[in-house]
Parts: sequence; structure tokens; C-alpha cells
Amino acid sequence: MRALPWVAAALLAVLAGFALVPAFAELIADGGDDLAARVDESRQLWGRISPWGRGPTAAVYPPATYVLHGPLSFFSERTVAWMWGVSALLLVAWLGSALARQAQEAVAPVAFAAAFAIHGVAHGLAAGQLHVHTTAAAVLACLLLIQRHGSWGTDALGALLMICALAKPTLAAPFVLLLLPGRRRPLLLVVGGYVALTGVGLALVGEGLRPLVLWLDVAREGVEFGAQGSYANVHALTQWLGLDRANTVLSVALLGGLLAWALSLPDDDDLDRTWIRLGLVAVFARVFAYHQSYDDALLILTLGGLVTAARLHAPRPALAVFGAIVVAQLAPPSLLGLESPTPGVLPVLRLALWLAAAWLLWRAQQSGYPRRGTEGNGGGQDT
Repeated sequence: MRALPWVAAALLAVLAGFALVPAFAELIADGGDDLAARVDESRQLWGRISPWGRGPTAAVYPPATYVLHGPLSFFSERTVAWMWGVSALLLVAWLGSALARQAQEAVAPVAFAAAFAIHGVAHGLAAGQLHVHTTAAAVLACLLLIQRHGSWGTDALGALLMICALAKPTLAAPFVLLLLPGRRRPLLLVVGGYVALTGVGLALVGEGLRPLVLWLDVAREGVEFGAQGSYANVHALTQWLGLDRANTVLSVALLGGLLAWALSLPDDDDLDRTWIRLGLVAVFARVFAYHQSYDDALLILTLGGLVTAARLHAPRPALAVFGAIVVAQLAPPSLLGLESPTPGVLPVLRLALWLAAAWLLWRAQQSGYPRRGTEGNGGGQDT
């Protein structure tokens, strides 16, 4: 029985390899459609040409995103693809190792391999998507910024990582709210830094606030159009119901609910409780707005929350949902039936599993348990 987790991990590693190797090869060969577009748009911005406008080539991200992409514009397309692909795989390995550390010893090998096996990782890798980089940056930022006695250096590094994660705002914004129960300095650094980068982007174009207005307009249209090919989120649901115009209002309302929850949380820098909160917020981030299947990489954090809950609270339910999510996320996008006018079985199954995970994590974060590794961590709160 002791060999079973290693056998399962080996099987997941093989399945992950079948997806990741061709995805990496495609990224290097083609440069990644999304990555190439972001770098080109960044070059336009730094060349003082507005990338925002109308038509299929209009930029779909806010100014700060292209300021952050600026350093990549100095390299060739092939070099950027290599840098992006290698760094993405290294970050997945770090996320997998973090899951393994949170899991029981017997589950650790499977937890590590599961981070690579989620097919959304390979799907986004081939396109040069922001999914892995922003997910890892958000996690690292939260782990640094929730500390009750963080130094200026730690806070500055954590804020920089969170700002980098906000290169994809719909993915990272919910994680910023996890900073609300703690110290004010980290939140001020994140907000101030992001506003400053936005100002830099607007200053480079020199058209006042017009680029922001154009971006918001293009983003709204993009969400309505993109929801047709997405799945298991509220925008896909409203599109199926013919209520596309309610997309933005519904997402903002849900974000308001998450804000209210975050404000009700006690300040807590315990590592286990943080991972449970991260896993719960990851489900919210995946479903509250338009996302494609490559953003399923967020579920790596949910798996981390589940293995933590399994170690501390209810091992059988948490591990059962963990295993079911891993198996369900192995399927490539071609099996999701995204072209069908009605939701397919697999997307509905995945959503049901995510919600089951959210319920388990919700209950776990409300339960008390001994704090881990908090020697000398008592006392008051720094600025």
C-alpha cells in the first residue's frame, strides 16, 4: 500500500508529460499566440503608440500589464518563448512542492505530480498565457504579505509579486482581498504600486484617460464574446441564459460578496489556514468572471487547500474530492464540448467538484485547529 501513492504519482507524471512536452514544443515553435500578442502590444506602448482601440487587434489588458511586459520587448520572440516556458515549468514545480509540503506524507508524491497534470497548465503553456505566472505570483505574495511582523523589504517584495499577478486582473484581484484582515502597509504598497504603473502606461501614450476608457470598452465586448467559448463560470451561465449584459454587474456583485467575507476574517498568518483560504478564493476566482480552460491552473491552489484540510480535519472527504478533481482535470479542452449550445457533462462535473471543494474548504476555515510553526509569533500587529 505504501507504493500506491508513488505509482499514482508516476502515472500522473506520464500523463502530464504527454500534454506538457508537445505544449512546450508548440510554444517554442510558434512563440505562443497570446504571449507574442502581449509583447507586441507592450512594444507599441513603450514606443508611445496606443495599443488600445477597435478591431480584432485591440489590446485587451489594462496599461499596467503592458508596463510589466516591457522588459520582454527587448528580447527576440524565440528567447521570450524559452524564458516564458522554462519559468512556467519551474513555477509549476514550486507550486507542486508547496502542495507536497502541505499534504500528509503518503499523499505528498501525488500532490506534487497533480500540479503538472491539470491540463489547463499545458493548454496555457502552448499559448504563452499568463495563467501559471500570475497564479504563482499571487500565492507567493499572499504568503509574504500576511505575516504579522513583515519587514519593509518583505512587504516590498510581496507587493511587487502581487502587482505582477495583477497583470491578469480577473485572476489575481480576488487574492488581493485576502490582505484586508492584516496590516495596512502591504495593501497600500500594492494599490499604490499598481496605480503608479497605470500612470506610467498612460503617460507613455499621452492621451490622458482615453486609453482606460477604450480598454474598459474593449474588455466588456471581449468578455461578452469570449464567454461563448468559456465554461464553468458565471459569464458562461449568463451567456447560455441569454443575459450577456448582466455579466459585469454579476461579477462585481460577487466580488462585493467576497469583499464582505474578507473583511469578516480575523487576522491570521498561520500557514495552514492561509492555504485553505487560498484554495477557497481560487475557486471563486475561477468562476466569478470569464475564464478559459487554461485558467484551470488556479485549481492547483484548491488542491493545496484540500490536502491541508485532509491533514487537519476530514481526510476522507477532502482526499476524495482532491482525487476526483485531479482525474476530472486531466481531460483536454477538446473533450469539454465548448462548441455545444448546452453545457456538457464534463464541464458540469468539474464545476460540481469545484463547488464541493469550496464547501469543504469553507467549513475547514471556520474550524479551529492548532497553529503550526508559530513559535514566537504572538503579540500585536505591525504597521
